[in-house]
Amino acid sequence: VDYICVTIDFDKVYPHISTLVDVREFTTNIALPPTMAFEVETAEDFANIHKNSPTTVILSIDSNLNVVDTNNSVICTIPEAFLELAGGVIPAFRIDTTAEATAIANYLGANALYDVFIVASNGKLINQVRSIYTNVRGIYDLSKASITDLSVAREQANTYGSRVVILPAALATDTNTTLLRNLATTVWFKAEENNNAEFYKFITAGAQGVLVEDRAGFEACVENKTLFKGKSLIRPAAIIGHMGYRKIAPENTVLSAQKAVEYGAAIVEMDLQITTDGVVMAMHDETIDARTNGTGVLENMTYAQVSKYKVDYFSGFSEKIPTLEDYFKAFKGTNTILYMEIKSSKSTIVPAIKALIDKYDILDQCCIISFQHAQINRVRQQIPGISTGLLAEMPTVEEALKVYTHYNSTCNPNYKALTETHLKECAFRGLTIWPYTIDTSATFDSYFAMGLGGRTTNRRDFARNCIERLYTASTSYSVNVGSSVSVPVYTKTYAEKVATTTAAEMVVVDGNTGITFNGSSVSASKAGTSTVVFRFAYKLTDGNTVHIYSQPVTIVAK
Repeated sequence: VDYICVTIDFDKVYPHISTLVDVREFTTNIALPPTMAFEVETAEDFANIHKNSPTTVILSIDSNLNVVDTNNSVICTIPEAFLELAGGVIPAFRIDTTAEATAIANYLGANALYDVFIVASNGKLINQVRSIYTNVRGIYDLSKASITDLSVAREQANTYGSRVVILPAALATDTNTTLLRNLATTVWFKAEENNNAEFYKFITAGAQGVLVEDRAGFEACVENKTLFKGKSLIRPAAIIGHMGYRKIAPENTVLSAQKAVEYGAAIVEMDLQITTDGVVMAMHDETIDARTNGTGVLENMTYAQVSKYKVDYFSGFSEKIPTLEDYFKAFKGTNTILYMEIKSSKSTIVPAIKALIDKYDILDQCCIISFQHAQINRVRQQIPGISTGLLAEMPTVEEALKVYTHYNSTCNPNYKALTETHLKECAFRGLTIWPYTIDTSATFDSYFAMGLGGRTTNRRDFARNCIERLYTASTSYSVNVGSSVSVPVYTKTYAEKVATTTAAEMVVVDGNTGITFNGSSVSASKAGTSTVVFRFAYKLTDGNTVHIYSQPVTIVAK
């Protein structure tokens, strides 16, 4: 055959964009590394998009469905953009006007496109798109905002239908990312300096995504196997106490929740039902028969009737059946996050929960989960600022994107069908997975090593002595050449036990290499500024070793 010509109707070129994007993965030892995003500003940027291709590309558009540069000059049409991305980079369309919001929503809906983002600094525009077409994920861009309260950022993101927030580089700390992660919010940071020190700051802060200009530089940092050795964990696991800590105290009691926190749970979960007179109670079963000294269907009883009985099934304890208000009184103002599972199918429970949240001003400590789609819908409508999680069996990634994006909820599946592929593919797309209920040590360790962000368990003791955080007292030290300076390194367990360690290793990631570390002090052989990261290895109960990291530390040798 000397010559073949294949022709195709142009309209038929598009079906491939209605499937899951096959993104390029980093070759890295980091469990669930941060996704890499890049914003196109010029036609040249777009033409070179497959060189060190990002996971997500942000494309500014106009109301005529064109991709535009920073001067609003047309680069290409949106259909042409999909063809150029070739199903290998996830598109994120930046919008600035209501006309753009309407145009892109209609286009995405007409073509049944679901593996896409909408980006806006005006969150109302994301809501506008989602009011027309819900199978699109929102990214609320706060990278240029002045943020004084991260819980408000979380509330706004939820209100505007966004699972992802982009924060300024100045907020990139492990404390901030952990707080927002525990509140079921996906955190991306925008790079300002685009250098190694900043990239390592984002990575070790546990960022779930980074918006960069220097794609090759960021990729090199993520793939640095000299630093990220073996199984590398860059963010702590969120341990969720299922009904408290039912191994040592009666389930769904305040005492059980307090025990869970004592044993290392950052989050406690309780099951909620409602009495006939509108009091929200913590009880798993429809009846009180199995767990109390009484009988009857809780939701057919008044509070006065329910309060006569005690949770007495657990030897040595006799606890009152708590109200949701009891939990709020016990945990208001603490670092503990409350995950409220709505068991009731009654529509009255959502406004009753809202009234209590408002009364105690405790939205910044609360999330709501449920198996019931109708209840998640009610929560989205009546408490729009709260994070929600839909409990279900683990679907395919495609199904997860459609279902959980529709509700703007996290994915909270039974862990048994959950795979590392699910974790990676969802992480690329800003969707976090919170499985239930992991109660064997081997399974716990397996998911722990995968970098799974949050897990619900009846056994908080599995992680109690694991190292949650590695840090130094300061982020910068000075040392004279030929001398040394004390640099103590601290570990903190999930049960909040802090200790100094001499087992940490120091890795120079940028700058002057003429420094050494002996486990407690840094010595300098030549002048210069170094950026270093400390690494600590420990074994899980299954014998596998994992590594955790400090945030970058600056060493100035004079």
